[in-house]
Amino acid sequence: MRNLAFLSILFISLLACKGEEVVATVEGVKISREEFLNTLKKWAGEPILREMIDNILVEREAEKEGISVTGEEVQMRVELFRRLNTPPGVDFQQDLLNNGTTLARLTNAFRLGALLDKLVARRDNISVSDEEIQNEFKKVSKERHIRCIMLKNEEEALALYQRLTEGSFSFQELAERYSQEPQSKERGGDLGWIRRGTLPPYFEEVIFNLKVGKVSDPIWTRYGFYFFKVEGERTAALTPQIKEELRQSILSAKVGLRRFQLLDELRRKAKVEILYDGG
Repeated sequence: MRNLAFLSILFISLLACKGEEVVATVEGVKISREEFLNTLKKWAGEPILREMIDNILVEREAEKEGISVTGEEVQMRVELFRRLNTPPGVDFQQDLLNNGTTLARLTNAFRLGALLDKLVARRDNISVSDEEIQNEFKKVSKERHIRCIMLKNEEEALALYQRLTEGSFSFQELAERYSQEPQSKERGGDLGWIRRGTLPPYFEEVIFNLKVGKVSDPIWTRYGFYFFKVEGERTAALTPQIKEELRQSILSAKVGLRRFQLLDELRRKAKVEILYDGG
């Protein structure tokens, strides 16, 4: 199915274009605005409507209890999601579109999730202590300085792997010459210091098991083939930002299924009249 958020925006835009009756022609065949809107309603209407209802329910409940979330809190969740799900060199927003959503819709989902976490935490008296944060940080405090090469073609990846094993060129030289990862190519593939718990799991397992100075075998992903070299290792400092990331992560884990239970409670007790017929 096409991206529902994009369709909803298009739906609203088309409603505003009352003077334009034809939205497309195909080999001379016209698609009217009315035909398009009816099809759009049938495909995407109900999911978008239910999402809008949930938004209102959660926002009103949070307002009643004096609960809010900041833009920084929401962005922190979005950024962590990006790091855990999007490999280096991949356009995050385009990848979201390819998977049927948008950054705006994802951001809104994390905003509502944060509100639900705080609502549950207040009702169930759930909190996160500094000791819990310190214990969690011990698990993810290791950092590694890494370089990366990404190639989209298997044949090119195998040829590069041969050059790496021969040792005639340095990893940095090969990254500058061949890598298709735009963020780090000009820096010889240097991605800097990466902390455990902030990479896609299929990369993290490899990177944090490599010996310092070693190069990984090619890692296949749907985006291409990745090579990593570990340049160094150290223990990260528990900065205020990391502390807040861990606090939110621990809170979300503690809240667990209760957020969905609360949302279901809000739906059941609210007076909601759905007039949408799905036609």
